[in-house]
Amino acid sequence: WRNAAVVICDVSIQTSTAENWHIPLIDGLTALVQSGQTSPELFMDSVHVTGLGNKLYAEAIAEELANQGWPKTLLVPSK
Repeated sequence: WRNAAVVICDVSIQTSTAENWHIPLIDGLTALVQSGQTSPELFMDSVHVTGLGNKLYAEAIAEELANQGWPKTLLVPSK
């Protein structure tokens, strides 16, 4: 990933919550990395994504929802 700072994320809490509630977990960072865009194209600062970054997030979410069968299959959190 060109011009990117090293990002280390512990997603264990998100992962366990998604598993516990039986909901999909979307990996936004992977969507950004796989886009091939540079860090300045994706981030306004060290935290906030640009419009392009948000578009990539939205596409990743839409893809996962479709993979899960939504809207035919409702994705309601449940234990």
